Amino acid sequence: MDILKITLNFFKMCGLATMRFDAGTTQNTSVQSSWCTSSKKGQVYNLFLICLITASNGYVATIVYEYNISTQEFDKSFDVAQYIYTSATTVAILMLYCFCQGRAVSIVNNLKIMHKLVTNVNSRLSKEEEPTMGGLKRIAIMTTVIWFVVVFTSCNLSFGVVMYYLTLYPCILIINCTFLQYTMILHLLKQLFAILNANFRYVSRQSIVPKIAVAATNSMLQISTKKTQPFSDLCELYTSLCDLSMDISKFYHLAMLFCVSHVFITLTTWLYYITKPLVTGAIELSIIDYTHSLLILMHNFFMLFILTKSVDAVVDEKTGKITNRWLANLQDQHLVNELNLFSNYLLHKNVSFTVYGLFSLNETLLMSITGSITTYLVIILQFQSGVQK
Repeated sequence: MDILKITLNFFKMCGLATMRFDAGTTQNTSVQSSWCTSSKKGQVYNLFLICLITASNGYVATIVYEYNISTQEFDKSFDVAQYIYTSATTVAILMLYCFCQGRAVSIVNNLKIMHKLVTNVNSRLSKEEEPTMGGLKRIAIMTTVIWFVVVFTSCNLSFGVVMYYLTLYPCILIINCTFLQYTMILHLLKQLFAILNANFRYVSRQSIVPKIAVAATNSMLQISTKKTQPFSDLCELYTSLCDLSMDISKFYHLAMLFCVSHVFITLTTWLYYITKPLVTGAIELSIIDYTHSLLILMHNFFMLFILTKSVDAVVDEKTGKITNRWLANLQDQHLVNELNLFSNYLLHKNVSFTVYGLFSLNETLLMSITGSITTYLVIILQFQSGVQK
């Protein structure tokens, strides 16, 4: 629980958790007890961050243009545009958590309730399926290491560059933490789906038994009802978890639209800076500058990669395969009818994580972004070659 408190406080500091965390409810055995509540202080804090970023970054945007190390107007304008968009992305994220606090509180409380309900179905199966914190710790450590190396390779200490990084890095930190927060929630969803699937498999093994002659019809009906009840409970939990997944996806629509587009712009910009000397014959970057540029590319790609892998991990927890195998070996007609209804639900219920339906946050996004970056990079480099001629 200490790790959970530290994580939540860190997100609060970044403006990504405006709610109030009630530590007393963590010891409460009641399923329906609220874990987080709305907080006016959290909203005021986010409004303060929004005003601070808008004022400071608006002023520094003019300095970025004047103190830019590049001598070409195109590169200066490119830097300013990227800087402004990074600031706008941060402001949009902070506004989302400020003005949609009620939705965020509801999602967090529902996650807590769903986790307790799912893990209480079968404690032994829950322990078997529950992943360790090792994966998330490795992600956090790797991200932190790359982040610090990126900061320390920013060795140019002129006034303009110092002001640029002093105002830019907090914005990038908020954007990266948004990716990490979404990734952590997806890991939790994947765990809950995995536990439910383990329970589905367990119930299916208990239901597939050799036929036993039962003299009384009432006895057969009673046995059938006992078999159906655990399955009905699992179905209710599964449908609730699917609905919660859709609520989470909708909440992050705006944030991911800005974050993914920010990553796209950042990757395009820094690839342009790396490849430009090779194409145009301009002054080459120093080794430290190349290292700094490559680390920024690596960091942004890594954030997008772990998000898409997490989305695919949730979607891959398909229950339909389990129910289909179950149907093929089942003799109980009453349970067969229940399974058919649930299979029909699975056929029409598609758990997906998208951005307003424009694109899915799965591994296909990486291929789409790679192709788009290549196209835009060729266009920009051709434009630069034409200008120099």
